Amino acid sequence: MRPSNLAVTPVRVARSRPLLGEHRREFVVGVVAVAFLAAYAACMLSEPASYVAYNFGYQVPAMVGIALAIIPVRHSRGRERAGWLLLAVMLAMWNIADWVFAGYTVFLDRDAPFPGLPDVFYLAGYVAFFPAVACLLLPPRRLARGAWMLDALIVMAAAGVISWVYLIEPAAAANSSLRDKLVALSYPVFDLGILAIVVAAVYQEGGAHRERATVIGIAATLLVFADGAYTYSWAVAELDNGAGLLDLLWLSGYWSFALAMVTPGRPSAAQGRGVEFRGAVSFLLPYAVAFPLVVIAMVKAAGGDQSFVLTSGAIGVMALVALRQLAAFASNRALLGRLRQDKEDRDALLRAQSDLGEALLIVDGWRIVFANDAATQLLGMPVEEMLSLPSWAKVLSGGSRY
Repeated sequence: MRPSNLAVTPVRVARSRPLLGEHRREFVVGVVAVAFLAAYAACMLSEPASYVAYNFGYQVPAMVGIALAIIPVRHSRGRERAGWLLLAVMLAMWNIADWVFAGYTVFLDRDAPFPGLPDVFYLAGYVAFFPAVACLLLPPRRLARGAWMLDALIVMAAAGVISWVYLIEPAAAANSSLRDKLVALSYPVFDLGILAIVVAAVYQEGGAHRERATVIGIAATLLVFADGAYTYSWAVAELDNGAGLLDLLWLSGYWSFALAMVTPGRPSAAQGRGVEFRGAVSFLLPYAVAFPLVVIAMVKAAGGDQSFVLTSGAIGVMALVALRQLAAFASNRALLGRLRQDKEDRDALLRAQSDLGEALLIVDGWRIVFANDAATQLLGMPVEEMLSLPSWAKVLSGGSRY
């Protein structure tokens, strides 16, 4: 028996486009960024040039990023548009802080204090930074669950407590206030929280928006190193507000954000091997960061060298981990409910199809996973035999191949 009609869908093969044409905007921004950084580094060799670059050129990359934000805002909507707007707000806050920072040198002829007025705008930028990254990289279902916030909090709390106990408290000057120490520590800790969201998004989504996430992740990594080094230099009383390597790291981060503005999102579903591994990495990331803190606190307590900050921090992180587990349990329970409902709906549909006498085959890849009674009668093969075949192409009926 052969099918009476065979529907063939024509496939149009699109001609490949030149790689540079597809990434033209990214290429242009990248070239401009490299040229700017090279010119900025050259200006450090001359005192007059470094003064101009530090006070009037440092603000350029953030302004470029704000201007380029018009492109993704115009070509997006909803949650994604909100993410681009929030990222532009973050750059605007940091750009204001940079101008205020330079104003101390230009108009008051002295270095900006740390902490000081610029830090108000820098920290305000993080209020927009966190939701911006979440809106741009996380799908709506994960964004609504809010587990990403717990992941970021676990990473920030663990890193913050360890840094406080082993860096800020021992090295900070005796006259440093609690406010000064918290502000100094907040920058690298917030950067680590952002980086945790990026890493979790890349691994858990299996490649969705990978290019965009990579660029934002590079920016966050640069900020972690720059802000971490700045905090360390402040703690050991060797803070230098002059232009240097840290400026190049911060400027590279700014240019990375500008590059993200012209990097299109290309969602792609997770396929092939490694999906389970990526999901495990995303799930275990906050616990891997929290584990060392808990171990250190237990070892210190066992040795009689108890630290209130270390102990209370470990307890707080464990509480966050417990909340994360509860959130995961609630999410999995809801998913199980949806799967059961989907199965009931599919079974009802299959029964209806069988009652109508229509032949129905369900194929997963190359294997037949379901065949109703009408299909077995049409093909002349028991359903158990069809389901055991390695490929639907090997279904034989009366000497004919389907």
